[in-house]
Amino acid sequence: MLYPWISLVVLVSAILFIPKRLTLKENVLVFLSVGYIVWNGHVVVGIMLDLYDFGPSGKVGFLDWLFVNLAPAITALLYLNLKSDKNLLYALTWAILSFLYEWGLVQSGFMKNHGWKTWYSIPVYVMGYLFLPWFLHNVIRKSVGDNQRKSFSYKFDSIKRFRFKEKAR
Repeated sequence: MLYPWISLVVLVSAILFIPKRLTLKENVLVFLSVGYIVWNGHVVVGIMLDLYDFGPSGKVGFLDWLFVNLAPAITALLYLNLKSDKNLLYALTWAILSFLYEWGLVQSGFMKNHGWKTWYSIPVYVMGYLFLPWFLHNVIRKSVGDNQRKSFSYKFDSIKRFRFKEKAR
Protein backbone atom coordinates (compact mmCIF):
# COMPACT_ATOMS: atom_id res chain seq x y z
CA MET A 1 0.00 0.00 0.00
CA LEU A 2 2.89 2.38 -0.66
CA TYR A 3 1.45 3.52 -3.99
CA PRO A 4 -1.12 5.98 -2.54
CA TRP A 5 1.42 7.64 -0.25
CA ILE A 6 4.19 7.86 -2.84
CA SER A 7 1.77 9.29 -5.40
CA LEU A 8 0.53 11.88 -2.90
CA VAL A 9 4.12 12.94 -2.11
CA VAL A 10 4.81 13.25 -5.85
CA LEU A 11 1.69 15.40 -6.34
CA VAL A 12 2.53 17.70 -3.42
CA SER A 13 6.15 18.01 -4.58
CA ALA A 14 5.05 18.78 -8.13
CA ILE A 15 2.67 21.55 -7.10
CA LEU A 16 5.31 23.13 -4.86
CA PHE A 17 8.00 23.25 -7.51
CA ILE A 18 6.25 23.91 -10.85
CA PRO A 19 6.11 27.46 -12.21
CA LYS A 20 2.75 29.03 -11.40
CA ARG A 21 0.59 30.70 -14.06
CA LEU A 22 -2.19 31.39 -11.57
CA THR A 23 -1.95 33.92 -8.77
CA LEU A 24 -1.76 32.78 -5.18
CA LYS A 25 -5.39 33.79 -4.62
CA GLU A 26 -6.52 31.89 -7.73
CA ASN A 27 -4.58 28.80 -6.63
CA VAL A 28 -6.24 28.89 -3.21
CA LEU A 29 -9.73 29.46 -4.63
CA VAL A 30 -9.35 26.67 -7.21
CA PHE A 31 -7.98 24.32 -4.53
CA LEU A 32 -10.90 25.00 -2.18
CA SER A 33 -13.54 24.92 -4.94
CA VAL A 34 -12.35 21.64 -6.45
CA GLY A 35 -12.03 20.10 -2.98
CA TYR A 36 -15.59 21.13 -2.16
CA ILE A 37 -17.04 19.83 -5.44
CA VAL A 38 -15.17 16.51 -5.25
CA TRP A 39 -16.06 15.99 -1.59
CA ASN A 40 -19.76 16.48 -2.36
CA GLY A 41 -19.51 13.98 -5.21
CA HIS A 42 -17.77 11.55 -2.86
CA VAL A 43 -20.48 11.96 -0.23
CA VAL A 44 -23.15 10.98 -2.76
CA VAL A 45 -21.33 8.26 -4.75
CA GLY A 46 -18.86 6.88 -2.21
CA ILE A 47 -20.72 7.27 1.08
CA MET A 48 -24.49 7.43 0.45
CA LEU A 49 -24.52 4.97 -2.48
CA ASP A 50 -21.50 3.10 -1.06
CA LEU A 51 -20.03 2.36 -4.49
CA TYR A 52 -16.39 2.53 -3.30
CA ASP A 53 -14.26 2.87 -0.16
CA PHE A 54 -10.81 4.24 0.59
CA GLY A 55 -8.35 2.78 3.05
CA PRO A 56 -8.16 -0.50 4.90
CA SER A 57 -11.14 0.06 7.23
CA GLY A 58 -13.76 1.18 4.72
CA LYS A 59 -14.95 3.81 7.21
CA VAL A 60 -15.15 7.51 6.45
CA GLY A 61 -12.22 9.30 8.03
CA PHE A 62 -9.01 11.19 7.47
CA LEU A 63 -7.95 8.97 4.55
CA ASP A 64 -11.15 9.87 2.70
CA TRP A 65 -10.45 13.55 3.16
CA LEU A 66 -6.82 13.16 2.15
CA PHE A 67 -7.39 11.24 -1.06
CA VAL A 68 -10.74 12.76 -2.04
CA ASN A 69 -9.90 16.41 -1.42
CA LEU A 70 -6.15 16.74 -1.65
CA ALA A 71 -5.26 14.61 -4.70
CA PRO A 72 -7.96 15.97 -7.06
CA ALA A 73 -7.43 19.57 -5.95
CA ILE A 74 -3.67 19.37 -6.48
CA THR A 75 -4.21 17.63 -9.83
CA ALA A 76 -6.56 20.46 -10.88
CA LEU A 77 -3.92 23.03 -9.91
CA LEU A 78 -1.27 21.17 -11.89
CA TYR A 79 -3.61 21.01 -14.87
CA LEU A 80 -4.38 24.75 -14.80
CA ASN A 81 -0.86 25.94 -13.96
CA LEU A 82 0.72 23.86 -16.73
CA LYS A 83 -1.99 24.59 -19.31
CA SER A 84 -0.93 26.97 -22.07
CA ASP A 85 -3.95 26.83 -24.40
CA LYS A 86 -7.43 25.36 -24.57
CA ASN A 87 -7.01 21.97 -26.11
CA LEU A 88 -9.18 18.86 -26.08
CA LEU A 89 -6.12 16.61 -26.39
CA TYR A 90 -4.63 18.18 -23.25
CA ALA A 91 -7.86 17.51 -21.30
CA LEU A 92 -8.01 13.92 -22.60
CA THR A 93 -4.37 13.35 -21.60
CA TRP A 94 -5.07 14.51 -18.05
CA ALA A 95 -8.25 12.41 -17.93
CA ILE A 96 -6.22 9.33 -18.88
CA LEU A 97 -3.57 10.17 -16.27
CA SER A 98 -6.28 10.57 -13.63
CA PHE A 99 -7.85 7.27 -14.67
CA LEU A 100 -4.45 5.55 -14.36
CA TYR A 101 -3.98 7.10 -10.90
CA GLU A 102 -7.38 5.78 -9.78
CA TRP A 103 -6.67 2.39 -11.38
CA GLY A 104 -3.41 2.27 -9.38
CA LEU A 105 -5.35 2.99 -6.17
CA VAL A 106 -7.66 0.07 -6.97
CA GLN A 107 -4.79 -2.27 -7.92
CA SER A 108 -2.89 -1.42 -4.74
CA GLY A 109 -5.95 -2.35 -2.68
CA PHE A 110 -6.31 1.15 -1.24
CA MET A 111 -9.55 1.84 -3.12
CA LYS A 112 -12.20 -0.86 -3.07
CA ASN A 113 -15.02 -0.74 -5.62
CA HIS A 114 -18.50 -1.97 -4.69
CA GLY A 115 -20.46 -1.70 -7.92
CA TRP A 116 -18.32 1.15 -9.28
CA LYS A 117 -16.16 0.29 -12.27
CA THR A 118 -12.98 2.34 -12.56
CA TRP A 119 -13.70 3.20 -16.19
CA TYR A 120 -16.91 4.97 -15.09
CA SER A 121 -14.63 7.79 -13.97
CA ILE A 122 -13.29 8.55 -17.46
CA PRO A 123 -16.24 10.71 -18.61
CA VAL A 124 -16.26 12.43 -15.22
CA TYR A 125 -12.57 13.30 -15.62
CA VAL A 126 -13.04 14.53 -19.20
CA MET A 127 -15.96 16.76 -18.19
CA GLY A 128 -14.04 18.00 -15.15
CA TYR A 129 -10.93 18.93 -17.12
CA LEU A 130 -13.01 20.64 -19.82
CA PHE A 131 -14.93 22.53 -17.09
CA LEU A 132 -11.86 23.73 -15.15
CA PRO A 133 -10.64 26.45 -17.59
CA TRP A 134 -14.18 27.82 -17.89
CA PHE A 135 -14.54 27.82 -14.11
CA LEU A 136 -11.18 29.59 -13.70
CA HIS A 137 -11.97 32.32 -16.24
CA ASN A 138 -15.68 32.85 -15.57
CA VAL A 139 -15.97 32.29 -11.84
CA ILE A 140 -12.61 32.59 -10.08
CA ARG A 141 -11.10 35.43 -12.14
CA LYS A 142 -14.33 37.42 -12.14
CA SER A 143 -14.52 37.15 -8.36
CA VAL A 144 -10.83 38.08 -7.97
CA GLY A 145 -10.83 40.81 -10.62
CA ASP A 146 -8.64 40.43 -13.72
CA ASN A 147 -7.20 43.93 -13.44
CA GLN A 148 -5.55 43.17 -10.12
CA ARG A 149 -3.87 39.90 -11.14
CA LYS A 150 -0.28 39.42 -10.06
CA SER A 151 1.66 36.22 -10.54
CA PHE A 152 3.80 34.78 -7.81
CA SER A 153 6.60 32.28 -8.06
CA TYR A 154 7.45 30.34 -4.97
CA LYS A 155 11.19 30.29 -4.45
CA PHE A 156 12.48 28.05 -1.72
CA ASP A 157 15.38 29.62 0.18
CA SER A 158 15.75 26.73 2.58
CA ILE A 159 13.82 23.75 3.86
CA LYS A 160 12.44 25.76 6.79
CA ARG A 161 11.09 28.82 4.99
CA PHE A 162 10.18 30.09 1.58
CA ARG A 163 9.45 33.53 0.24
CA PHE A 164 7.07 34.87 -2.37
CA LYS A 165 8.77 36.70 -5.20
CA GLU A 166 6.42 38.84 -7.26
CA LYS A 167 6.81 38.60 -11.03
CA ALA A 168 5.63 41.19 -13.51
CA ARG A 169 3.03 40.03 -16.03
